Formats: sequence, structure tokens, C-alpha cells
Amino acid sequence: PPPPPPIAAKLPPEAPNVLLIIVDTLRADHLGAFGSTRVKTPNIDRLASDGVRYAKAFSQASWTRPSVGTILTGLYPSSHGAVHKADTLREGVLTLAEAMSAGGYRTVGFPNNVNVSASFNFQQGFGEFHYLAPSLFFWASEDAAKLSLYNVLRLIRERFLARSLDVHNYYQPAESVTAIVSDWLEHRRPEERFFLYAHYMDPHDPYMVHPFNGVGYARVAMPNPPPDLAARLHEVYEGEVAYLDVHLGALFDELRRLGLYDQTLIILTADHGEEFHEHGGWWHGTTLYDEQTNVPLIIKPPAGGARGQTVTDLTTSLDIAPTVLSAAGLPVPPSLQGHVLPLDGAVPPARDAVFSEEDFEGNVLEALRSLEWKLVTANAGNPRGLPETGLYDLVRDPKEQVNAAAGAAPKVAELRAALGRKVVEARAHAGATTQTDVDSVTRGRLKALGYIDD
Repeated sequence: PPPPPPIAAKLPPEAPNVLLIIVDTLRADHLGAFGSTRVKTPNIDRLASDGVRYAKAFSQASWTRPSVGTILTGLYPSSHGAVHKADTLREGVLTLAEAMSAGGYRTVGFPNNVNVSASFNFQQGFGEFHYLAPSLFFWASEDAAKLSLYNVLRLIRERFLARSLDVHNYYQPAESVTAIVSDWLEHRRPEERFFLYAHYMDPHDPYMVHPFNGVGYARVAMPNPPPDLAARLHEVYEGEVAYLDVHLGALFDELRRLGLYDQTLIILTADHGEEFHEHGGWWHGTTLYDEQTNVPLIIKPPAGGARGQTVTDLTTSLDIAPTVLSAAGLPVPPSLQGHVLPLDGAVPPARDAVFSEEDFEGNVLEALRSLEWKLVTANAGNPRGLPETGLYDLVRDPKEQVNAAAGAAPKVAELRAALGRKVVEARAHAGATTQTDVDSVTRGRLKALGYIDD
């Protein structure tokens, strides 16, 4: 990585350190603090008791690159540009790391998924950016791993030749991530306040049996498992969550040992969830149902902030960047599309609905979710076979199993109009590189759709 950028400002003494933990593929309902009785997560639960738990938090996409892009920019995927498999995070967007660095923070990132590595321009604003690369098959390089030939050879190997799995061929497990981050905190932490992003891949597939014994279940080897395997896959996934909790606990203990826990703002969230045949499919990225978009969000403020509180209002991944900047005492750019979440126990700004979007593997999806209703639209002939219009009464049907669209035309029309307004908001910054450009693009789109005259 390049040398750290010069510090541009001096922070006040009360400015906290910031630790942003993104857990890949972690469903909110698989944590004890969020209601799970099957998975034991005492360390994450303790973090929640030390801060604020957001019970209704939703991601803006259901696969990694657009979702993490939203967390690190405070922009919808349509605005930050990292939407499709070939997309990179646009140079023109202001990242959270850039804002923190300009404000006087040392910034360090430990990405653990190639989708958010420097290959896709996610290093913007980080003085240090250490991709925790897996041990790729065939001794391939990171660049080679993006080639179609590599992925074809990998698929053949995994689907037809593999007899056991080594998690290090896919990602660095939680034990390794905690060790690397802890080493940085103890031996390389600067005197300045730090903003540290750590990415944990457990419980992303392959779901590995613990203790590691070579048994795992990978999407590349079984893209469409038989339905009778759902219970087994779910069980192993739960084991991954419990394993993750142990090593997050070790990280929190290290922060306490170093005297950093009380002075650090800790945010724990996920990029998306995971499906276990609830809607006839598997894995993630192909729907916007709650099992793929309802993510955990826990914010532990520095000493003196709210403790043990639960917020049941709607929140989103968009809210993380402005909340971090506000807590650090730094200006929140008006271009950010989320809300600042108060860390003193106050009620967050009202949000009537959350918007998510997806364009992945031929599935072009948009969803608008309130506390009572959810509208999901899909492109005609989408590979997943989703209805073009899905309407769900979340009060009577919280699992989104009954499509009520046919008998509720007025409600569909109402939500479709609201969805259209969210689409405009989400795309307002697309292609913009400065605040002046943002304003111009926004006004142009609103005028074209008839929302403003001039």
C-alpha cells in the first residue's frame, strides 16, 4: 500500500477511535441479541448490551460489492456505481475513509473479499489497505482470479474433483482476521485516532464444519442444492456464526487489554443475509426478501453514550457513514443519502420506508419496505423466476410468502409511485463527481420526471 496520507486536521481530544466490522452474509435473526435461540453469540450480545441495537436495519443490496460500497460511501448503489460484477467503485465518490482521513484520522482497511479489494477501487481514502487474500487455486494471482478461465477451472475442480475443502482457498477465517487486526492494534497503531475497517467472511460459503475438518458446502460446487439439504446447510451456517462470535470476542478482549474499548466507536453490521430455500432458492444476490436484506446493526458508542438500547424504527446501511462522521465531530456532506443515528438514546430521524436495488446475474430488482408493507419488482423473464410485482402484507405475512398484488391494485399503485421516487433519489448522484455536479444531476432527474418545474 502507499504511505499514509498527511494528516490534514487536528482532532479534538474527545474524538473516538472507530472500528467498523462488516461480517459477510450474516443474517440478523441468527444472533442472540436479535432473537435467536439456536445460535449462541455471547460476545456479540455483550457488544449490543454496551451500545444500541437496531432491530430493523436493511441493506441496499443483497450481494457484497454494492452493499459494502453503500456502507463505505453513504450512497445507494446506483449512485456509487459498484452495481454489476464488472463495476468498480467510482473515483468521483467521496468515501468514508477519505472523509475520515481529511479530518485527521489514520485510516486502515482489512478487506477479506476480492469484491471489495483494490481491484475494484475500494482502497480510496485508506492510508493502509491490506487485502487478506485467500490461497487461490492453481497458484493464481488476484488479477488472474478475475479471468473467466480461472473461474471455469475452479468450477470444474470444486464440482467434480474436490474431496475436502480448505477454507483458506476461499477466504481468511475469523481466527486469522482477529490475529491480524490485533497485531496491527498492538504493534502498528499510530498515535493519531484511527478508523479501522475489518471484514470477516464467516459465515459466507463455503459453510465449514467446526472444528475445521475439511467438510464444507460451497456455492460453486452446488449452486442449487436439493430442498432436503436445507436443514443440514442451515445447521453448518449456524456453526459458522458461533465460531465467528468466539473470535470477535477475542478482538473485543484485545481492545479492552489495550485500553481502547471504552474510547472506541464500534459498528458491527453485515453486507447482506442468506437464503435457505425460504423462497425456493439459496445463497444470496438473487432476491430482495428479508432473509437477504435484514442485517444486524450494532453501534457501541464511546464511554458515556447510550447502553443496552434497542431501536425498532427503520434504519439502513446508508446511515452508517453519516453516523460515523457525526460521532467523530466531522462535517457530514449533504450528498450522503442516509441519516445520522443519535448515539445518546434519542429516536433516529423518521424514515417511512427503505429502498433496496439489485442487478445481478440477470435479476433486476427493486424493493420498497415499510414496517407494514413491502413491494418488490422484478424484470420480466428473470432467471430466478420471481414475479414481476410482489406485494407482501408484513403484519399478516412477515415471511413474505403470500403475494397479495392481484387483489390490492390501489396499494400496489401507491407503493409503486413511492418506489419511483426512491429510484430517483438513489440515482440522483450517478455520474457526479462534485457537489455542484450532484446538485445539477439531481435537479435534472427531478425535472425530467415532473417533480419540479425549474
